[in-house]
Amino acid sequence: MFIGVERVGWDELGVPEVPELLRSAASDDRDEAGEALTELWQCAMHQGTVCAATEVMVPFLVELCFVAGHGRHAVVALVGMVTDEHHAGPARLLPGIRRAVAGQRDRLAPLLSDPDAEVRAEAVYTLTRAGIDITQRWAVETHPAVRASLVLALAETTGNVPQELVHDDVPAVRAAVAVASLRAGAGLARSAVSPLAEAFVAGGDIGFPWLRRQSAFAEVATDAGADVAVALLSAVLADDDPKVRMAAVGAAATRCHTRRSGPELVVPLVGPLLDDPDPEVRFAAAVTLHRAGSAVRQVADSVARIAASYPDVADRPGIGVEQQCLSILGDLGDPRWIEPACAAWARHRRLNTFPFGLPRPSQQSRAKVATMPDLPELTRVRDYWDRLDALGDRPHPGGGVAAAEAAWRAGTPADGLVAGLIAAIEQSGYPDDGIPAIVLLGQMRATSALPRLQALAGSDSRLRGDIVADERLVHRLRATVDALSRRP
Repeated sequence: MFIGVERVGWDELGVPEVPELLRSAASDDRDEAGEALTELWQCAMHQGTVCAATEVMVPFLVELCFVAGHGRHAVVALVGMVTDEHHAGPARLLPGIRRAVAGQRDRLAPLLSDPDAEVRAEAVYTLTRAGIDITQRWAVETHPAVRASLVLALAETTGNVPQELVHDDVPAVRAAVAVASLRAGAGLARSAVSPLAEAFVAGGDIGFPWLRRQSAFAEVATDAGADVAVALLSAVLADDDPKVRMAAVGAAATRCHTRRSGPELVVPLVGPLLDDPDPEVRFAAAVTLHRAGSAVRQVADSVARIAASYPDVADRPGIGVEQQCLSILGDLGDPRWIEPACAAWARHRRLNTFPFGLPRPSQQSRAKVATMPDLPELTRVRDYWDRLDALGDRPHPGGGVAAAEAAWRAGTPADGLVAGLIAAIEQSGYPDDGIPAIVLLGQMRATSALPRLQALAGSDSRLRGDIVADERLVHRLRATVDALSRRP
């Protein structure tokens, strides 16, 4: 077993543990085999990254497809996924890995008739990646999961999609037909909405190796035409099961974040879920709306109504729907965030968050804040607005660090963007908000930012307080300060 594995220079390839892991993965002990397989997966494709060792591992992984004590289907899937640009990279290494897998065609072919249906389902995917003709299998295969995999393989290799199977009894087959149709450029007819909604409500999905988004539902909701997507999402969002509605919100969010027209389409569908009886669904809806940009104005009244309850929950740990809604109003420049925020401060003398993502404060917001008492949080808001005013009409990170980066790459001098990026760091509610600004300052070699960055890294209380309790921000600051300090 695994003849020749000891003759490979695994140490030089950086994975000296591979021979022992292969032997452990072939063990009859479920725990030992499972742990070894997980480690082998990391050696071959760590978080989607392949390496020089991956190509060398291929023949041994193919052998493991037949001798693994447990989880053979996962090994079969791995052999295919290391060749797939949708799962693996960098691209420069994939041609060699693909040649290695294609060279194992004769050894892989018997997997298509393996007695284990899970193995056959993954084999359809991997054999398709290896260039093996699997079309003849359709006539004899009866297992639903394998037939669903075959639908996708046939569409990929022949361009043919059996459209009549959108009415198949098996939800996974319906889901596969929908995905295959969209990938083949055939689109989906409006008549497919009802059977697909039933399939996704029943949990219909495609095998993990075939996925290009979080789920088949997410891919269909994102890539289908607008009318089909709206009808499909509306049907599933109305289901009685909160888990089904959560899946639908996730699919809607994928379209919202992926397609330029997504926010305008998704917001009216997700907005009503702010009043969903299930708290997890309400929160997922609020997060999706928060990421929808200005399109969320369509449901701003509902958002403001929920944000008004923020003082009642401001002392609770974590982030709730009310906080999300408060921040949405702030991002919109809608002054209805101000009274709940001030009421929360007056009642609890603390805030879990504050809406600093104001690209430019509206006149209404300015006027409202001017009448408020000098609470610490409002003082910070005024200071933030003053920093933005100092930028004039230049792009600034209040409109997104991406906008500042685009301006810099278009020729705007780095020094003209420093003040706004520093403001973004100082006013970030969470480390993930501030880190992109720090990274951009480093990329721009903005040495004029050094004094303030040094102060933030060494003494700014916000970086050690309750608002930002995460060392990542400090570490990133210090690394950037060190890098800029070394520049001539």
